[in-house]
Amino acid sequence: MPAQSRSTDQRSSDLEIIARNAGPLRRIAARLPTYLADLRVNPAWLPMFLFARAMPVRRAHWRGAKPVPPSTIDHGRTMFDGVERRAVVDEL
Repeated sequence: MPAQSRSTDQRSSDLEIIARNAGPLRRIAARLPTYLADLRVNPAWLPMFLFARAMPVRRAHWRGAKPVPPSTIDHGRTMFDGVERRAVVDEL
């Protein structure tokens, strides 16, 4: 049966079976049409995808990334000020 005439459910089922049972190259080959469609929509996706999969690149990013500055927001107050936690738990 040609791939174009398959239903979406059958195609996703095939991908799930391949993901569970096949080797890495077979999984990549099965998902290639999805990858190409994503690439057509957003060309910047390819380097992001490749670099995110390569652990040396990820480690280099983690080492070189600036630390996140501490928040200046007062986290002591919430939108639930005045609500008694014990009363809510008892009500549930």
